[in-house]
Amino acid sequence: MGANRIKGITIEIGGDTTKLQTALKGVNTQVKSTQQQLKDVNKLLKLDPGNTQDLRHWRRR
Repeated sequence: MGANRIKGITIEIGGDTTKLQTALKGVNTQVKSTQQQLKDVNKLLKLDPGNTQDLRHWRRR
């Protein structure tokens, strides 16, 4: 079953993909921002794993 997994899909779109590209750029921007925020939370938790106040403060932002 594992050997039959799809490893990649290539789709050719024969039209204007400007709106799709713009939407995907927005998604990528949000993903990068979320990744950075999660890195910040990880750093805070590594400094003091018992300190949940910083985590609560971060969630309120």
